[in-house]
Amino acid sequence: MSDDHLIGLQGRVVALELLVRALLTDFALRSTKPLASARNLQQEFLSSLQHLQRPVGDYEDAVWESATDHMREALDQVIQRIAYLQEQGQLPPDRPSRR
Repeated sequence: MSDDHLIGLQGRVVALELLVRALLTDFALRSTKPLASARNLQQEFLSSLQHLQRPVGDYEDAVWESATDHMREALDQVIQRIAYLQEQGQLPPDRPSRR
């Protein structure tokens, strides 16, 4: 595999990671409780990953572990971004539930 091919693949991965983070942030910000929404989204994604049927083997396990780690990292960054915006006053805090 050539360096140009690897650079292209890495560029695609980075672009997809940024796109996913932006979409997840946008999704959470549409809620009246963006921080709670982002945390819930993280919990649901990770729970879903644990319950999927997938191929099993050393290689497949390593790929799946890497995917889970990267998903957790992306969602952690979404949560951190929303919390930062709230702390800076650029985003209102989560609104309390009406009961």
